[in-house]
Amino acid sequence: MSFFPPDYKPAAGANTKTEKKRDPNPNYIDQSRIGDGEKAVMIICGQYPDHVISGKSYWTQGKDGERACQKKFPFHKGVPSNYKDEIQLSFDANKRNVVYGQHTEKDLAYPRSFVTFLAYFNKANDKNKLNVLAKAPDLLEQGSFKIVTFDRNDLRESLEDTLSMDSYFAHQNGIHNFKVTLKRKGTGTDTSYTLTPELLTKTPAAVTKAWEEAKDTIWLPALYEQGDPFKGKPAEPKEPVCGLPPTKRDDYGADTDIASATTDKDNIGDDWS
Repeated sequence: MSFFPPDYKPAAGANTKTEKKRDPNPNYIDQSRIGDGEKAVMIICGQYPDHVISGKSYWTQGKDGERACQKKFPFHKGVPSNYKDEIQLSFDANKRNVVYGQHTEKDLAYPRSFVTFLAYFNKANDKNKLNVLAKAPDLLEQGSFKIVTFDRNDLRESLEDTLSMDSYFAHQNGIHNFKVTLKRKGTGTDTSYTLTPELLTKTPAAVTKAWEEAKDTIWLPALYEQGDPFKGKPAEPKEPVCGLPPTKRDDYGADTDIASATTDKDNIGDDWS
């Protein structure tokens, strides 16, 4: 089984620009919500189609008192042809105090390529300054699942490179066999990120328990409809947004699902970050 949806477009060769983000909900994390010098440590849980989505996204411009919202579209569908009628002003336009409605096309933001996945963040470790995140204060009390979005091409490419190596994979239960540390350095346009993977010898018991309890209650494709992914998979979901699951041809020419690696059933404590 592949981590990425079948229509995923790799980040290699794409251009990266910086845009302002707006999302106060602590259940959601993207790279811009990691502060300068902060370190976020996570274990990726789940794969396509329920717990990984990708495509193009943009924020709408809040007009007439309406709240701006983020819209996401799978790669194979792309953004609607009239997206410029609702996409927000760019970060630079806001800095120049451009008034929406008096703007030109050059003042608008642009759709960004993204990958969104589910990950478990351990409780903040103040001693090592891990997961002590100003925009995720809930981690000071306990660990939790968060929906993570990377819409910078350098971070997407780092994730792609990690998952392309044979030693990094998802166990049969959907929990990946490594943790990743996301670090940020700098602010504004002078910002850089690093994504560092580290193999786990065993899956932490706390993560396994939390995953078994939560995996059926979180369904990321709801984000394509601006729905709540924490309400779980609907009883009658729409047809798969990216076609059939990833397959391979067997020796007889038949298509079979690509299997995941077997699960390591030995567990350790929850002090993995």
